[in-house]
Amino acid sequence: MSDLRVNTISASNGSSPVTLTKQSAAKAWNCFDGYSSMTLRDSFNTASLVDTAVGNFSTNFVNSLVNDDFAASGTADDTTTANLRFVGGSNANLAKTSSRYGFRCQNYAGSFADADGIMIVVHGDLA
Repeated sequence: MSDLRVNTISASNGSSPVTLTKQSAAKAWNCFDGYSSMTLRDSFNTASLVDTAVGNFSTNFVNSLVNDDFAASGTADDTTTANLRFVGGSNANLAKTSSRYGFRCQNYAGSFADADGIMIVVHGDLA
């Protein structure tokens, strides 16, 4: 049996990181403040965030996915509004494309609400 032990895996040019294309690792994720400042706290493959309305957001990818058949999940966490939930987008402003994912945060009464902690994870294949 062989052991492969490395500290870094680089692309063939020796300096670029390896691009994940068909593996099951997340292809994009982010954590941001969607309540007051739209501050991106940390991310991977996230170019920008857009606040389209109260409780409505879009995340734009740096590198597009193959198509819009990717899987996305998320959570909404808020210190000022209890019981928020993450809801996938369903209108033109929140259209799901290979380069963007739109989604909503909603309280359990059905009203859209901003949240100070929003986390999104996207799984799919990179283009």
